[in-house]
Amino acid sequence: MISPQIYMKYRHVAAWLLSFVPVVITLIVLPILPDTIATHYGLDGADNYGSKYAMLVLPIISIAMGSIWFFSGVFTHRDENKEKVKQNMRILLWFDIFSSLLFTIITIILLCISYEQADSIVNKDLDLLTYLAISCSI
Repeated sequence: MISPQIYMKYRHVAAWLLSFVPVVITLIVLPILPDTIATHYGLDGADNYGSKYAMLVLPIISIAMGSIWFFSGVFTHRDENKEKVKQNMRILLWFDIFSSLLFTIITIILLCISYEQADSIVNKDLDLLTYLAISCSI
């Protein structure tokens, strides 16, 4: 039988690893994006363009946020009140999961928009959603 502390630790590690999903998806889709993509959108649509590697900024922020939540949980164990520690760990776990999923969804949306709005996409065998489906199934 796994103790509740070890079980919670594994859940936090799994939630932290979830923050790497946007990086994996972006690295898989990056080769099919054109070199120049829209990097900022205003009310009139795309108003700033840049390198496709700018798409890595949000996934890097996702890893940073996941690391902050993960290491916050590590330092929470130093509190003397055991019940307070459990409650704080649960809250941190849910914030970690929520922020990781939110960053994943935003990354996928931005990749789809960048792919669709690119002018220089010609003769691609796979569309972006097929590519994302393949990458998520790996």
